Formats: sequence, structure tokens, C-alpha cells
Amino acid sequence: AGHNGGVDALTSAVLCVLNAPESLPPVLEALAALLMDAENREALGPRGVGVLGAVISAHEEGPSPRPLCAALHAARAAMLVHEQHRQLFVDSIGVLRSAVRALDTWQHDGLTTLAACGVLRAATLADDARARTSKGIEHAKAAVELNALPLLLTLLQSNLSAAPAALAELLATLSRLTVTDAICAQLARMDALRLAISKLADHVTDPQVAKQACFFLANISGNDQCKEAIVSAGGHVAIIQAMLLHPNHAAMQTDAVSALGNMALRMPDNCVAIAAAGGLPAVAHAFTQHLVHKRMQAKGCLAIRNFVARNEELREPLLELGVEQPLRLVLNNYSEGYEH
Repeated sequence: AGHNGGVDALTSAVLCVLNAPESLPPVLEALAALLMDAENREALGPRGVGVLGAVISAHEEGPSPRPLCAALHAARAAMLVHEQHRQLFVDSIGVLRSAVRALDTWQHDGLTTLAACGVLRAATLADDARARTSKGIEHAKAAVELNALPLLLTLLQSNLSAAPAALAELLATLSRLTVTDAICAQLARMDALRLAISKLADHVTDPQVAKQACFFLANISGNDQCKEAIVSAGGHVAIIQAMLLHPNHAAMQTDAVSALGNMALRMPDNCVAIAAAGGLPAVAHAFTQHLVHKRMQAKGCLAIRNFVARNEELREPLLELGVEQPLRLVLNNYSEGYEH
């Protein structure tokens, strides 16, 4: 369909039924499905972005959230791996403001809420290799300025978060907005650390929730006060427990190793606490088992370095756990230059 003008046809169809809320969702859902393909995404262009923006604007506060929900799904699909679309949606359409408003206006409608979260995450990505620069971090800061954080934290404490899939998406969205030290501190003041740790503990058997909770704790550990608070609240113990329960989930293990490594940076007491909770064997096993993943190579090396930088007593235990060989393998793989 995409190779036969499907994107243009559906875009025109959206314009034809713009003021017919009951007819819009199936057309927009079909367009969103087409836009998941990279070649079809190229066919959308500024006209298509403008049409989706018109739908979002016209149906932000309509009697039914279904047209807005479908339009947000299509906007998210259009922004994936496409920096030009991303900037058009943010700068010209104001999609961040619309997504944050949807979190408030339609907070009792789970589908629309999660569609808005998808838009926020897509707007903060830096996944287009064709673009020389990305504004993902600026978009994340802009969403925070639009008051997205308290809305997301409220949703994390609502009935919506009872479903593990929805909880994982909410945590992932919060993680994508945790991009500066000031935002980390702001979240700490809003009790986000306690909330994330409790959600991880309550849903530790779900790998996606565990992954996204670890991702959030890794990001917020860029702030030194947050590192101390997480360990004081037993967050490191919850992370290690998740690692033991999901040893074969590479993405979850990588985010857990990243979180523990970040908590250890310049924090000797945290290193001692992580070691006492069984963190060294968990990190060594994850690093060795998932060494083929480039992100694990980076996060594993950083975690091991941070553990021993100010805690020399941890060097021998780590060597006994067999980390030297995988470290040398990573070193040999990048013998011609450093790659993070």
C-alpha cells in the first residue's frame, strides 16, 4: 500500500473526514500502521505532518478521545527515526503541549494516555543517523517545563499503573524526560525515587517493568543526592533481585548494570552496600553472559571501573568472579579507538 501512494491517499482521506470524529480513528490507525515502515514515513512530508497536527488540534477536547488517540499514534510513528518530522511536530505543530494536555484532560482514558506517552518518548529520541544534530534533550526539557512530571507521577499512582504493560510505558516516559541534574533533583523532591523503587519491588517478576524501572533509576542516578537516596531506600537490593529473576533478558540486565554502576560513581559507601547485597556477582554474570551487546560492553566496563575506583578491596572479588577476560575482550575489540 505504501508503494502505491497509500500514505498520500490516507492523508487525503483524513482531511475529508476531519470533522467526522466517528470516521477518523480507522483511517488514522491505518496511516499509523503504514508509517511504521521507514520508506512510507518518507512519503508523509510536511503536508502529512500538518494534517496530523490539524486532527490533534481539532479533537484535543472533543466528546470522544478516540480521534486524538489515533492521531497521537500516527504522530509517534511519523517521528520514529526521523529528526525532520520530529522537529516539525514539536516546533510547528506544538505536539509536546498537546501530549502533555492529553495526559491531564484524558487521564482516565488509558489508551489516550499511553498514546500521549508514546509521543513524548518519540519526541526525545536521537535515533536518526542522517541528522547531524538532535534536539531530543531540548524536547525533553520542554516537556518538563510544560508540567509533564507531576502528571506522569500522578498516573503512576493511578489505577492505570496496575497493568504491568501500562506501568512499563509510564516509567519509560518518565525516564526519557530525566535528562538533567536539575530534573533529577526535581523528581527527587516529588518523591519519584520512592515511587519507582516501590513499583519495581511490587512488579519485580515482570521483565518489562523491571527494565524500565532500572532505566529510570540509572538516569536519575546522575545526581549524587539521588544515588545516596536510592541506596538508603534499598533500591539497589530491588535491582539486584530483578537481575537474579531475569538473567536472560539482555536489555533489562544492561539497564540494571547501568543503574548500579551510576550509583557507584564517586560513592564508596554505595559500592560497599552494593557488594554486600550481592551486586558484584550479579554484575559480573550479566556482563559475561551478555557481552555480545555493545551497550552492555560499555555499561559493564563503567560499572566495574566505578566499583573499584575508590574501593580497592573490591578488585580481588571481581577478579575472582572472572571479569578480567571479558574486559580484555572488549579492550581488544576497540583497540583502534575508544567507543562508548
